[in-house]
Amino acid sequence: MKKKIRQTAILAFWLLLWQLLALAIHNKILFTGPLDTGRALLAQAVTAEFWLSIGNSFLKITLGFLLAFLTGILLAAAACRFRWLYELLEPLLGLVQSLPAASFVILALLWSGSDGLPLLISFLVVCPIIYRNVTAGIRQTEASMIEMAKVFRLSPWKRFWYLYRPAVFPGLRAGCRACLGMSWKSGVAAEVIGITGHSIGEKLYLAKIYLRTADLFAWSFVIVLLSRLFERGFLWLLDRMHADLEPGNPGSASKVPFLENRLFQALPFKKVSRAFCHASRHKLSPQPRDIRIVHVAKAYGEKKVLKDFSFCLKQGNTYCLMGRSGVGKTTLLRLLMGVEQPDAGDIVGTDGLGIAVVFQEDRLVSFLDGVGNVRIAEEHAKGAEAEALLNELLENQELYCAAGSMSGGMKRRTALARALAFPSDILLLDEPFSGLDEDAKKRALAVIKAWQKGRTLVLVTHDKEDAKKLGAEIVWLEGEV
Repeated sequence: MKKKIRQTAILAFWLLLWQLLALAIHNKILFTGPLDTGRALLAQAVTAEFWLSIGNSFLKITLGFLLAFLTGILLAAAACRFRWLYELLEPLLGLVQSLPAASFVILALLWSGSDGLPLLISFLVVCPIIYRNVTAGIRQTEASMIEMAKVFRLSPWKRFWYLYRPAVFPGLRAGCRACLGMSWKSGVAAEVIGITGHSIGEKLYLAKIYLRTADLFAWSFVIVLLSRLFERGFLWLLDRMHADLEPGNPGSASKVPFLENRLFQALPFKKVSRAFCHASRHKLSPQPRDIRIVHVAKAYGEKKVLKDFSFCLKQGNTYCLMGRSGVGKTTLLRLLMGVEQPDAGDIVGTDGLGIAVVFQEDRLVSFLDGVGNVRIAEEHAKGAEAEALLNELLENQELYCAAGSMSGGMKRRTALARALAFPSDILLLDEPFSGLDEDAKKRALAVIKAWQKGRTLVLVTHDKEDAKKLGAEIVWLEGEV
């Protein structure tokens, strides 16, 4: 209430100062006060031409902004996917941003005529800013999370919604906030230059020609009002669509985000995304098989972590990789999951197999809770199934806690639940018990044995007791440290 009173007092101060200044100048051609401006606005508001001009300008400027918004996002996604396209677009976008507004308004008038001018100018002003902000956001998406999505075969839709969207949204919102006002300023300026019929710009031009200063002020007020209303409305809608990203308001398996649930369910690319996911699943081998590691070598620069290593992983057996830090345990898991390739040798038998992983890092979607993180790894998982598995690892009050606010142990158990829930032929667990106390580790070991279900299990740990409790065959690795 105090804030509102203060804001009202500030507004009243400036209105009073404006009126006093008009009285002091005492020349209605040079300057008019709020009373004369208000009377001019009311006189215009009762005419059909007033509303036709507002509607015409609003439609064209808004359409130009929305087209630029969508085009900027799509171009940014394509440019981040194809390096050649990024390099091709850079000079063009740099040219558009550096050209003086007056020069390209005149050129655009020649190309599009006066009627299409506001739409085109709004588009040209907004598109480069949206493009650059979205491109920066996509490039900030964590590579480790993209790797997780690849291993768990997340559909393109899920990769967009859960990985790229959180990285892109802050920059996209900031870009929209900057662009919304600019689109109105540039759009109306284009209408003034092009003298677009039945538009706000035309009314401003006529007010200038006939020295109707009160009308000029009234239409300026309309521009400011429409710009502010459109900005607030669009940003509110954008925030509403991405409300699940806000701290303290996590999306979950039972609270599907607004945009995903209400808007995109019916869109064609949602079906395409599902089809991609199903196609990926059909590629899984119907007959799990042994995996042969044949004379594999891997080095990082001068450091050789694996040298002429050979081994056979029998289907359905459990193995524990052990050795000193840096001898290649995690590297071997990365080679098995296919995110890295050996420098020499070959790994035979992994093609088409489903692989579930607990990485060295937890790699959870921070704004999703435990149930949500388990469900995104399995297209057809039900909330009850994910909750049942997590109940064996977490306490009830921890199930619907956002991953970003979980403790290290909770994150580790959620990552383990995600791997166990994923329909796979192989389980790769890299230090799955790190950060767990003895009671939590005991529960995790029991859950792994119960949920292994005939899958080949490869575990990395430094504790021989873990291997013993899982009945694992120990595989010692040696390498240059």
